[in-house]
Amino acid sequence: PKRAMSAYMLWLNDTRQEIKDKNPGISVTEVSKVAGEMWKNLTDKSKWEEKAAIEKQKYVQRMKEY
Repeated sequence: PKRAMSAYMLWLNDTRQEIKDKNPGISVTEVSKVAGEMWKNLTDKSKWEEKAAIEKQKYVQRMKEY
């Protein structure tokens, strides 16, 4: 089974297109830099941490079945 995504990766998947829309022509490297800064300044990460915890539980269950 695929490993569970971290809170940051879940957030990034949700936010990546928004970053690209606000910065047309931005490179993948620059998207990562902008995203890193945004994540660092994000005050409420609990939504993403909860989702990551749920994903981790699902991963652990899938590993048991594997």
